[in-house]
Amino acid sequence: MLRIGMDLDGVWADFNTAFLRLLCGQTKRYLGPASIGPVSQHRPTAWNWMTDYGYTAEEIDAAWRMVEQPAQHWWQHLPPLHGRYHTRALLRELTSRPSDLEVHFITARPGRTARLQSVAWLREHGVVDPSVLICADKGKLAAALHLHYLVDDHVMNIEECLMEIPTGAPRKAVLVTQPHTASWCRARQAVESLHTRMHLEFVEPHVDGLTKLITRLQREAKD
Repeated sequence: MLRIGMDLDGVWADFNTAFLRLLCGQTKRYLGPASIGPVSQHRPTAWNWMTDYGYTAEEIDAAWRMVEQPAQHWWQHLPPLHGRYHTRALLRELTSRPSDLEVHFITARPGRTARLQSVAWLREHGVVDPSVLICADKGKLAAALHLHYLVDDHVMNIEECLMEIPTGAPRKAVLVTQPHTASWCRARQAVESLHTRMHLEFVEPHVDGLTKLITRLQREAKD
């Protein structure tokens, strides 16, 4: 059996598009790229894109406070990153063989009901009995769970796993290469020593890339 730690936002749920729309609605200003507009899918090229676009710290904080209000169910209503049909199909396939793959969805989402909303979102998208863990330090949690793989789109989480390898963190990681990870990917691909400490893979954030990843994980679990 393989134990997998799987991120939610940026891998399955479209946080960036939803948060940009929230900022637009609250501030009555669209400061995102002119090429996409406020209703298109948003794939930023920087992690801290809200500030880069020109939204103030006060505006961003106000949006986060709204997200954290339990009555809003904001996390529960996030759009799926790959469309409803494909997201459900992929998640069902990922979690359909619990004897082969033990999947934990690990997220740093804030809010008192963030975990319950995440569970509800996953059930709506095809996962019968999701394991959702809220944790800001994914490296330490990955070590505690003795994960074989961590799948994430945030560079910092991969680096945390590198730091925790001596304490049992996974030696294998999959970075979902969103546009905001591009510069890090180029730098790390040139550093051969990284691969002596961790088996690092790169997966494109689309249906074909995730399909191939799930198929390979299932095959590896049986070997």
